[in-house]
Amino acid sequence: MTGQKRAEQIADFALSQIGVRFRLHGRSPGLMLDCVGLVLRSLDAAGYSAPAPALADYQLRGDYTQTISRLASSIGLIRAEDRAIQIGDILVVRCGALQTHLLIAVPDGCVHAHAGLGRVVFLPGHVPWPIIQIWRGSD
Repeated sequence: MTGQKRAEQIADFALSQIGVRFRLHGRSPGLMLDCVGLVLRSLDAAGYSAPAPALADYQLRGDYTQTISRLASSIGLIRAEDRAIQIGDILVVRCGALQTHLLIAVPDGCVHAHAGLGRVVFLPGHVPWPIIQIWRGSD
């Protein structure tokens, strides 16, 4: 399967989860997801074998950039150094002083699990938070 096809599958799965209820450590597509669960299940849908971090490894607040880097590298994602966002990319952002968050790039925006709104949502346009890392599949 080509990298572009996998990227489209990641984005398509993320879009299919819009409206799903937010729950910290949620891993159940269609029922409840957090940002990590959304990314893991989207990667699964594209054929990646994405092991979940231990539930005790993260909470709503904290800098989990190194944990995310290890996980992304271990499943074969590559860090996009060019900073040009592509469909299917996994974005690591800093949405608060001590809050790392994950989003998935889709056409015309991103999808993410929004704790404040209590569900997975579509975020149109540009990402409003500083982007720390961009991860994408390799061919």
